[in-house]
Amino acid sequence: MKFKIMRILLLIVIIGSSSSSFAQKILFSEKTAENTTYVKGSKFEGVIFDQKYPHRSKDIPPVNRRFTPSFEELELVEQLLNQQLKENNTDINHGPKIHKNLQKYVRQYVGVISDKGERNIFILCDWWRKDADRPGNWKTEFTKVFDGGSYHWYVLINLEKKKFVHLGTNGIS
Repeated sequence: MKFKIMRILLLIVIIGSSSSSFAQKILFSEKTAENTTYVKGSKFEGVIFDQKYPHRSKDIPPVNRRFTPSFEELELVEQLLNQQLKENNTDINHGPKIHKNLQKYVRQYVGVISDKGERNIFILCDWWRKDADRPGNWKTEFTKVFDGGSYHWYVLINLEKKKFVHLGTNGIS
């Protein structure tokens, strides 16, 4: 009887730890500018660009097609990145395998509303091999890097469907 109870308890512990292995929690946040908030999680760091961020990039839609991602939505997309990145990361042959180095990338998050009214989060991910190469304004300005292969990539994740809509990496020159 004791052995059966111990097996059940062990099974509960294993199931609980495996389901939480993808859990991503925000541990720290701070406002970095009027329309940006820096977030640091257990295995990620990034910046949320709010709906009213004045953009100059064609990658960000106008204000009426954006929203400010919540902490809960960021934790969800980070969980989805951990769960789905490897299976979606099949076409990358120039640079590091992003699913194996996910913690090394900093993120910039933008909430985007699709033509169908679905909420998506657009994430720019950058890995600067030296901190000195990291632009000082990445926490306050939407920064797009050209070239660099899979050191710089982006993904669009649909929050309602909880899946990748698009994944792409930069080219190489």
